[in-house]
Amino acid sequence: PWIARGENGLYVCLNNQAYMNTGVQGSGATPYGTNTSTTPFGKAIRGNQRRQQYLLDLALAAGASYVAAACPLLHRDLMLKVQKAAAIEGPCVVELFSVCPEGWKSDTDVFHEITELALEARSWVLYEAERERKSNSVLFTLNHVPKKYLPVSNYLRLQERFAGMRGFPDMVQQVQEGIETRWAFWNPVLEANGIEWKEETHA
Repeated sequence: PWIARGENGLYVCLNNQAYMNTGVQGSGATPYGTNTSTTPFGKAIRGNQRRQQYLLDLALAAGASYVAAACPLLHRDLMLKVQKAAAIEGPCVVELFSVCPEGWKSDTDVFHEITELALEARSWVLYEAERERKSNSVLFTLNHVPKKYLPVSNYLRLQERFAGMRGFPDMVQQVQEGIETRWAFWNPVLEANGIEWKEETHA
């Protein structure tokens, strides 16, 4: 509601893609196929069957002045986005990719590798969007382009929350197709900046 009212404020979300502090329950941010305490992976139902919701999409639709996706791995990018958001009038949202070893069933020492794979697989895209109030137009900026596009299967490999889904190639392909669909938004931006975009990556 505070975003729709246009109130000044900065909301920083550490997105670990589930309700981790209360028992790893699924949330609107939980990816498709994830095994959580409320979306177990079984024979009849294979993990979370809903498509994840994207916080920044929702914030922009509600009227946010500025939104940005960041991650601790690229700390300078994160710092600049938070500083920028703090200086902009109106509601602002900065969302961070936040690895949760307990909930993601990953080793505690592979935080760097998981985050890097998320960027290279384009499962997590670093961008920002700023609204021009008078015209209500939004300027999107892509902040990071991977040197290589890895298949999402590489990203899923280090997280046992996806162990069940990894055994079903059709599910992994659905995730890959979702990534390609969202990334297609940026293809004109890449072309306009003289950056050759890669062909579709297969899971």
